[in-house]
Amino acid sequence: MDIPKQLLKILPSVRRPSRYIGHEWNRIIKDPKTVDLKVVLAFPDGYEIGMSYPGYQILYHILNRRRDILCERVYAPFPDMEKALRDKQLSLFSLENFRPVQEFDVIGVTLQYELHATNLLTILNLAELPIWTNQRSDSDPLVIAGGPCAYNPEPVAPFLDAILLGDGEDAVHAMMDVIIDGKQKGLPKRSILQSLAQLPGLYVPQFYHPHYQNGIFSGITADPGAPLPVVAAYITRLQDDNYPDKPLVPLSEVSHNRLQVEIMRGCTRGCRFCQAGMIYRPLRERSPLSISRQVAKGLDTTGYEELSLVSLSTSDYGQLTPLLEELDKVISSRNVSLSFPSLRPDTFTQSMAERASTARTGGITFAPEAGTDRLRAVINKAGDEQDLYRACTIALNHGWRKIKLYFMIGLPTETDDDLIGICEMVRGIFRLPDSHRLQGVTLSISPFVPKAQTPFQRLPQITGEELKRKTLFLKDRLPRRKIKVDWRNPRVAEIEGILA
Repeated sequence: MDIPKQLLKILPSVRRPSRYIGHEWNRIIKDPKTVDLKVVLAFPDGYEIGMSYPGYQILYHILNRRRDILCERVYAPFPDMEKALRDKQLSLFSLENFRPVQEFDVIGVTLQYELHATNLLTILNLAELPIWTNQRSDSDPLVIAGGPCAYNPEPVAPFLDAILLGDGEDAVHAMMDVIIDGKQKGLPKRSILQSLAQLPGLYVPQFYHPHYQNGIFSGITADPGAPLPVVAAYITRLQDDNYPDKPLVPLSEVSHNRLQVEIMRGCTRGCRFCQAGMIYRPLRERSPLSISRQVAKGLDTTGYEELSLVSLSTSDYGQLTPLLEELDKVISSRNVSLSFPSLRPDTFTQSMAERASTARTGGITFAPEAGTDRLRAVINKAGDEQDLYRACTIALNHGWRKIKLYFMIGLPTETDDDLIGICEMVRGIFRLPDSHRLQGVTLSISPFVPKAQTPFQRLPQITGEELKRKTLFLKDRLPRRKIKVDWRNPRVAEIEGILA
């Protein structure tokens, strides 16, 4: 579809207009007159982030595979585009047909991160919809959210008609069937929501009543007929046909500009701070053959030159060696490099390093999380200093010249000795026999934020002042040469904790 003239007038005034023009390779265009339901997937972050999220593409593929549903996309505009839309009094629009968001039947929102909550409100406001659920009419779209942050729904509950807890692949079909049936029967929105509330994993806030004492959540009650508790939906196996054969290819650079393929979901490690490791249980693995088939199709239909294997811990995949052998048959003839996300030092192997030998320019990432064995035991994080040094040695011997390490500060029971341990681990890397090959180490230091559904969910978060003190403590003791440190803003961490 051609770009509307009104949009063409404002695009020259914003940065990276390619964010707002659609027309990506493998996008799906449908005639709205031929479907029973119009859905827009709204990602409450910028285009570069949203296009890098594999789950978003899975839902886009699943919904558009149905003949009775049209599914389009919208991302949160950057501030310059937001201002341009408001100045010109233009409503937020989808990228496939440039249809105003308010004209869809369903707005599906993915809440990947706590601070996405404010962008959710921005999207609703730019779509000229009331942000409060109780102010929207039956003619307005249903606003349904899912994702990790749905597991602590109350901060966003007043703005959402329904919230899905758990896996979406099967649940989304059941939801759409209920909505289509209600729409065809002319049912009011409340009746449709009553039916949605009976589905596994669906929390419909208007049928539940949270209670607070002195501002602290003390419990929740449900209307008659509304299930309590709401139990998360999950799929027993990762089915091949849920993954897109033709992934969307962005028109411009995005955060993860590569083919991303999920190899397993869930984790058996049980790190006590990790929300994803808890909420995505049980562990489900795909077979090496099904993964390699998806990789071959994805590479042939996108032109990507890099492949990333997506999971919470790729090195824990049970059939890693057979998988790497299968993938070698696919990627070697296509001159495609293989990369891994953040890795566990204790399970990084020579074989993994050899297979990824052409993907070394961006560096390699390990996640020790804490500076001492004592604190790693507290958070249930496997591995010790020697595992990290062994992994770094393997990486340096196989051509990596940059190493990135993830650490958290403010963890339960943490002392200054644990912070000193971080500094000593970094110095230890520079004392390795092959450290002369090292161009630099990047440290990503994040404050601990208690997350819902984890063993640490009710533990306190350190104050902003204490976080500043710990940050300065580390800055004064870390090596200066060949070290780059990325720090999280303490105020952002405080807000994240409030919403988490």
